[in-house]
Amino acid sequence: MLALLLLASTVVVVYLQVGHHSFINFDDHGYITQNEVVKSGLSWDGLAAAFYSFNCSNWHPLTWLAHTVDYTLWGDWAGGHLLGNVLLHLITTLLVFVFFKRYGGTFWPSFWVALVFGVHPAHVESVAWVSEKKDVLCALLVLATLLIYGEYARKRRRWAWWGALGVFALALMAKPMAVTVPFLLLLLDFWPLRRVGRAGTSVEDSVEGVDGVSRATGLGLRLWPLVWEKIPFFMLSGVSSFLTLISQEGALRHGSAISLADRIANAALSFWKYIFKMAAPVDLAFFYPYSDSPPLALSLLALAGLLAVTAFLFRLRQVQPALLVGWLWFIGMLIPVIGLVQVGVQAMADRYTYLPSIGLSVTVVWGVAALIAPGRRVLIVALAGGALCLVYAVSAHRQVGYWKDSETLYRRALSVNAANSEAWFNLAVYYHESKSHDEAESCYRRGLQINPGDANGNYNYGVLLIETGRLDESAAYLETACRLNSRYTKAKLLLLLVRAEQAKRGSGQPASP
Repeated sequence: MLALLLLASTVVVVYLQVGHHSFINFDDHGYITQNEVVKSGLSWDGLAAAFYSFNCSNWHPLTWLAHTVDYTLWGDWAGGHLLGNVLLHLITTLLVFVFFKRYGGTFWPSFWVALVFGVHPAHVESVAWVSEKKDVLCALLVLATLLIYGEYARKRRRWAWWGALGVFALALMAKPMAVTVPFLLLLLDFWPLRRVGRAGTSVEDSVEGVDGVSRATGLGLRLWPLVWEKIPFFMLSGVSSFLTLISQEGALRHGSAISLADRIANAALSFWKYIFKMAAPVDLAFFYPYSDSPPLALSLLALAGLLAVTAFLFRLRQVQPALLVGWLWFIGMLIPVIGLVQVGVQAMADRYTYLPSIGLSVTVVWGVAALIAPGRRVLIVALAGGALCLVYAVSAHRQVGYWKDSETLYRRALSVNAANSEAWFNLAVYYHESKSHDEAESCYRRGLQINPGDANGNYNYGVLLIETGRLDESAAYLETACRLNSRYTKAKLLLLLVRAEQAKRGSGQPASP
């Protein structure tokens, strides 16, 4: 109980400040501030809309309902929405500890994994961003799925299997990040549930003992039953993946501009970048732009490194199974978001590490526990771990502060990388909406210098030029936006209006008011 209180209080201290934060103009308008369905409150029409909507390039009906409930409770107070995220993150942190303590059987490694999850700065994006409620909601449901599945695996209660399947379906309806959970369940069968035999090719049937713990009967079965019992889980993942591909058609179209070779190279390097950011979470930003194509040799070296680590941990699977399971948890859960199928134009994102990082922490923490012997070194390692988590917590508290409003967030991103065109464009929109036209124009120009091929940047700058009375200048940027995106309907319509106004002026007719 003391451990749970310590975990909960640490999370609260890091994140309580979000109660004073504002909505930001990066997706929050689509999810909340300009979403009339969410703002209309709970209703049968809203419930139906949540299930058939592909708004914001996602099919996640449970997330839409959660946002609707939040808006019903808190209205335009962003702090209320964000405190809900904090609560979900806090509960998930506790579930991480409970799961590994219950099934991994060791207190301190379970505690350290949960503590790192709760206070790591890379997780701030998932918690301190209203639009990422889907991430914290999905994670909570995934951990609940693992706990319920653990009860099924331990006691073979059929209701637990159905319960795990049902909660997993809810996780998919919160965010499709959960599609890899069926594979994760197979990993957990190996460790900590130990349903797979020492050879890794069989599983022991079990019966329940008087203390409620499964005992091996010695009857060997092939591995196939473990896969067979998860077929419904895989089927749900397939449906979710199909719906996700449909909903993200536009984002996939933007991502297709990046060559397959560049995507593969970026993916290989991103695994190591994520590992580095988990170890030393510095220079975090809301958006990481694609850099120049890395050398082929560097990408191959990164891939070889991943294979080497995997092979090494595979050799240790019998004596230290947690190390391999944690590593494959990390790698496997990142694969859908690593960029091989590119959604959008970001190279990577902190929020993608939210669930996968648990696996990496398991590998590190259980690995350290295996290396140290009882005695004084245990205390030294515990103190070092506590100091590291304190550094993470302080850094996370500071990182949360960067999310307090749009201007602070984007200025922080630009301090990390001044060539971040997405930050310049978003900052420009913030100033534009605030009627600070000079600041907005400066930011638009900086963004277009870095990325002249951004259709939205050209369109928004064209709108600003119209508002400041420079009709002729705006036409060039609107034409560029239409050329860059042939489906940009509102840019085409606005360009037609500009051309019509220019024609009126050229014919000597009075300009429209």
